[in-house]
Amino acid sequence: MRARWWMAVVVVIGLAVALQGCFQPTVPSLRVGIRITPEIAFGPVQIQGEVFLTETVTVMFQGGSAKLSLDGNGEGEIMVDDVIDLEIIRPGGSVINESIDFSANCSHPVAPLAPIEIGHWLGIGENTINFTFRDQCGGGSGNTEIWLVLDAAP
Repeated sequence: MRARWWMAVVVVIGLAVALQGCFQPTVPSLRVGIRITPEIAFGPVQIQGEVFLTETVTVMFQGGSAKLSLDGNGEGEIMVDDVIDLEIIRPGGSVINESIDFSANCSHPVAPLAPIEIGHWLGIGENTINFTFRDQCGGGSGNTEIWLVLDAAP
């Protein structure tokens, strides 16, 4: 009788050890998607270099990832004819200016890009991002739908 009891204890302990790696706690998603712009149909520009859209968002960045993408899940290629200028006002007031050029300085027709990581330009805390969508090469302007997706650091 005592041997059976010990065998049962050994089996239970063995199962517990074997299953230990099978049940990992799940961390709830800390993803926030902010729609920057709906799709704007591609069409002709009046003046080369004209701005066709400006948007401003203020986000609380906690570290992790911040992507520009086609959807609110941080996936899908985006395209702008021709450039997105970003002015990022970081916590403390420092300013970063960056441009994302979909035409490679007018060297080829605009091409879609995979989701673009911009988290390295943001500071921890409140950031204000001014988006300027503009033509650069003449001919046309427009864009796909664009989202800013924040994934907080675990």
